[in-house]
Amino acid sequence: MIERLFVIYLFSGIIKAYTNTFRIDTMIDITLLTGGLLFLSILHSVFIQRNKVNFNFILRNKSAWLFMSFWVWIALTLFFTKSPGYSYYKTFLFGTNFLAFFTPLFLKPSKFYRVGNTILILTFTLGTVFFILYPISLYASHQDFYMLDLNEFSKQYQAIGVLSSLSLLFLLTKKFTLKRLALIVVSIWLLIYSGARGPIIFFVIAFIVLAFLKHKTIVLRLKKLYHSKGQKVSLVYGMILVLFMNLGYVWLINQNIYTRQVHYRSFARMGLVFDSLIENEGRKNSFKIFNKPMSDSEFHLEFDRMENEDRNRSVMARIFHLRFCVMKLKESPIHVLTGFGVGSYGEMFDGEDKRAYPHNIVLETWFELGFIGVVILLLWFISLLKTLNWRLTIQISMLLFLLLNVMKSSSFIDIRPFFGFVGLFVFRNSMIFNAK
Repeated sequence: MIERLFVIYLFSGIIKAYTNTFRIDTMIDITLLTGGLLFLSILHSVFIQRNKVNFNFILRNKSAWLFMSFWVWIALTLFFTKSPGYSYYKTFLFGTNFLAFFTPLFLKPSKFYRVGNTILILTFTLGTVFFILYPISLYASHQDFYMLDLNEFSKQYQAIGVLSSLSLLFLLTKKFTLKRLALIVVSIWLLIYSGARGPIIFFVIAFIVLAFLKHKTIVLRLKKLYHSKGQKVSLVYGMILVLFMNLGYVWLINQNIYTRQVHYRSFARMGLVFDSLIENEGRKNSFKIFNKPMSDSEFHLEFDRMENEDRNRSVMARIFHLRFCVMKLKESPIHVLTGFGVGSYGEMFDGEDKRAYPHNIVLETWFELGFIGVVILLLWFISLLKTLNWRLTIQISMLLFLLLNVMKSSSFIDIRPFFGFVGLFVFRNSMIFNAK
């Protein structure tokens, strides 16, 4: 039960978006609701079921102490932050990551597999709805679907891309069966259909690392396949299955003009990434942003022009955020050390005390929490690397994917999946090591 609630809590943000789309009034915030249920399940496990929990793991684990130190420094920056109101809310929201990080301490190692299975169920359930509603949210008239609130649904492509990638990495580390092969094919097409460029690129990188780490196993299985008649028959069945599933996907895409447009749009979005790297104009614009002296007003005029005219707004926006952070930190050397305070990015970038971030957790940490915050974060990363079991390829591939993803988007307050999986692997390794 705890394992399933744990996954639902980690991805409560996308579940919340779906309930809003269907205008379901949950009365209580989904994250708060699932977090409360998860906390009650932990209490039930410890005090009613009397499951043993060794809290010495926390006292001896450097990753846990550094994680708590990071939050303490966030709270201390409240004394000098440029944000008068949002800063307190952001400090509270980071606290929700504590439940994500420490919950694995209460999970039984023998039932960790339920986490992966729940991710698969969540991916294909939400993915099916996404396949139907995503084209409508992009191209159809929302007035024709007045029963739904589709205004924000189109933004869920990133979350679906992340879920699909995690499902793929989980499935690729398991023993080959026709059922798993079918799930892999569905996950690949769902990932492509989402058009989420970051998750697609980062999945490819994680897959290459996974293949490198498992190359000996892959070679042994290929040799076994060559000498085993039964394995060859399974391979033939698998190829036939993949062929018919791909034909089915092509047929399904072409049944509706909107789904066909989404499919073409996904490939076009990937092309924009390479265009910005290859085209001289794209490179010149990038260098111009960094090298041209600009006042605050000139910077925001250039940013607004890019938002309205640039073909690849997503990539260029991140370059603008990087330039802004560098520019502001150079103006005030003391803030290089301490940062401008938690929640200050919105106040300084947009002139409003609101949620805003530069789409990179290291850059966000340096801007708001300074060099002190970056050092704590890097020490936490180093302690994590020492804790990982490098022989377990599923740990390396999943955490590499999640780490790359948080470096490209999201704020450090809403990356519960990253902190949750870090906690899962850190405490799992500690439990097994201490058991030995």
